[in-house]
Amino acid sequence: SAIADEILARTVDALQKRKDALLANPEATDGAQTADFSNLGSDWERRLRELVESGLSVWRSAQEEFLSKMASWKNGAEDAYRAGDDEWRKAYEKLALARESWQKELEQEINKGIEQWQKRDQELSKELEELARKARERKVTADELKGGTFTISNQGGIGGAHFTPIVNKPEVAILGLGRGALQPAVRGNALEPRLLMPLGLSYDHRVIDGGSAARFIVDLVQAFETFKEQDVKTPLSQ
Repeated sequence: SAIADEILARTVDALQKRKDALLANPEATDGAQTADFSNLGSDWERRLRELVESGLSVWRSAQEEFLSKMASWKNGAEDAYRAGDDEWRKAYEKLALARESWQKELEQEINKGIEQWQKRDQELSKELEELARKARERKVTADELKGGTFTISNQGGIGGAHFTPIVNKPEVAILGLGRGALQPAVRGNALEPRLLMPLGLSYDHRVIDGGSAARFIVDLVQAFETFKEQDVKTPLSQ
């Protein structure tokens, strides 16, 4: 750090000055005061001891100064850390409260949406029952049949077999149901009679992809094959 570099530079400079002063030879005949271990003079032992002791003193002073500055910095850093930590804790609590509030609002919206869907589902069931009743009694009007997107045409009731239904515009698809009849079918390695019902799906290719239509038929056939009457919770009135 800058503090350590500054203390080290001052320490090295002080050591060099002490070395130069202690190693200068006062007994030199030419009057030179050069710092040279070969020119210590007769009191070389004392002067070397002074050099070592003074050097250690300088290093101790440098170490004490450094530790003092480090302790001061640490105390300040700890105060700043505690203050910062408290701010982070408050910010986290604020974030947690905001998340909890958002979650409660979302749960309320979801529950409200579920209630609305359940209410609408009940209304649709009643409307469908009423429309089916009118259709059976041949009292349904043209206006009541408008606005749909899909038609189911059942000719099986009058003995019709397979046929190709035509889309009733502006609807986008129509499913034709023929009369179910026992026909020979292969299951495994055996030939056995099975009740088969012809299906025909016509759709507007500008709106419906062919792959989606094919998957719809596959799912519909599977639903027919695995249908269980007890799975119908609210059958329409007969």
